[in-house]
Amino acid sequence: MPTSISFIAPNSSTALDQAASTLGPGPWLVIAPHDDDAILGMGLAIRAATLAGMEVHIAVVTDGRMGWNDPAERDTLVAVRAAELQAACRVIGVPDERLHHLGFPDGSLHLHQGCRPDADGGGLGRALTRVFRTVRPGAVFCATAADLHPDHRYTASETAMAAAWASGPIWQELGKPITAPRMWHYAVYCEFPQAPDCQIVGAPAHLSAKLSALACFVSQPFIDAMVDAVRANGAVEYLREVTVLPYRPSAYAALFSPACNSPVGNSPVGNSPVGQSITGKDTILRDDADMVLAGLDAWQAWPALNAAIAHPLRLVGEGSSRLFVAGFARHLARRFGVPLALDAIGGRAADAARRNVAELIVSNSGATRELIEHVDAQSAPLRLALLGLGNGPLVQRIAERRVVLPHPERAVAATASVFLQAFTLGAAIAAQAGAPIPVAALHAAVAEILSTDVPEVLTAALSSVRRIWWSDSESGVADELALKTAELCGLPGIAAPGTLALHGLEEIFSPGDCVIWLCPDQRDAPLRAKIAQSTATPHIDLTQAWPLPVDVGPWNELLLLVQGWRVLGDCAVRLGRDPAKPNRARKVGNPLPQENSP
Repeated sequence: MPTSISFIAPNSSTALDQAASTLGPGPWLVIAPHDDDAILGMGLAIRAATLAGMEVHIAVVTDGRMGWNDPAERDTLVAVRAAELQAACRVIGVPDERLHHLGFPDGSLHLHQGCRPDADGGGLGRALTRVFRTVRPGAVFCATAADLHPDHRYTASETAMAAAWASGPIWQELGKPITAPRMWHYAVYCEFPQAPDCQIVGAPAHLSAKLSALACFVSQPFIDAMVDAVRANGAVEYLREVTVLPYRPSAYAALFSPACNSPVGNSPVGNSPVGQSITGKDTILRDDADMVLAGLDAWQAWPALNAAIAHPLRLVGEGSSRLFVAGFARHLARRFGVPLALDAIGGRAADAARRNVAELIVSNSGATRELIEHVDAQSAPLRLALLGLGNGPLVQRIAERRVVLPHPERAVAATASVFLQAFTLGAAIAAQAGAPIPVAALHAAVAEILSTDVPEVLTAALSSVRRIWWSDSESGVADELALKTAELCGLPGIAAPGTLALHGLEEIFSPGDCVIWLCPDQRDAPLRAKIAQSTATPHIDLTQAWPLPVDVGPWNELLLLVQGWRVLGDCAVRLGRDPAKPNRARKVGNPLPQENSP
């Protein structure tokens, strides 16, 4: 979703935090095909960021040898342009030691693509890999591949490849592998191929510095028209984030599954014998959950939400969007030590609620009746919407919004959406705490959970279950999985948050029950075993039965949620139910009738 960063009169720490959370943490590395490109494309952003305290490096790929006006300049032009760049960078706050001259011949990058032995020049990709591992950037910026100049196009592709090489184990003589940085394109000659994602708004002083820096390039009079355009456009620049999606066969599996190629549920659901596999139907649930990966890839910080959670906030939602999103937010705030004044209520309760707080409207469908009626009836000083889908009536009603799904889920709704809604709110809380947001680690872990078979110890325990109890660390996961137990499996699902299952509930446990513990405290293991033995009710520690792929601390609850979906999807299929078409559960809880929609 497009966002804007304003450097107009903020204090330096606020500006730095906003820049780092939106674009990526420092250091920043700006890759310039030619000496003047970085300043033409994002000189304003560089100046504003350096004033705020950001460490910015500029790597210039070519030596500028082909940019002469008079043939008499040819022999001295490389040195002249290097001196001009040095002077320009000092104006925008980039010191000499943060300039990296790669020295490839101007206009001939096509002869230096990729990698080759250092004795043969090393190649541009290998040279950029060395710079990546030297600077170790959190964000990288280069000219868009859509620019007219061929050096710009080659630099863009080589930068993307070098980021992959630099974050892998190859060529460790160039330095230790880095964490993959966020990647952005700036524009110089031509428009972006698609709309930009981020607007940088600066103060007049930032624009003045950019123009002064460009004035240093006296050997390049042919950029005068571009400088005039910069002056006319004012103190604003644009960036587009670069997302390289890895090949995932699971993203295409549903296109060729029987559940996709023929109508699902032509025969009554539930006619399959218990335990019989229903080809392709659990795949649909996993394909829905696979949208989590795309959502993590596309995630960007949301400055408006970051600002809203610093004040009293009322979350208004129904079903999963209220249960898990609010529960996870409170859990994360506790773990980070962030004061969070969050009131989570349903739309009907919100009608009588106080109005002097910011509101976060959370809906999977964007068409939830209670929420639409509340928005129409009640005003709020600040109202944001965190939506699963972007085609419902709430989109027209709330301007400041974030949509997390590219298309509707085909199985029971609010699986992928509730994960991404909770993650989005959680990321804002983490930003307030100054804590890292483990996007890459979550992405890898979710992908592994989705592609791994549910352990036999879990499938065996749930083969004849009639009721499932879920116990969590009071994070909202138990509430969400209890609701999904009913929707997916047609079984009672009961949330027992904290250690509630140890405080008297054994009086109603039966052999048809199963208690699933999510990250339980091991000090309670003897009592859990005693209750299980006395009631003939299995007590399963999910993280022992199915260890998490990675420990991401307070974010582990998101991974437990995905594991819970997989467990329930497997259980549904074994019970002869179709996760894509449950017997009675609607995919939208209480939608506004179409005729009342705008």
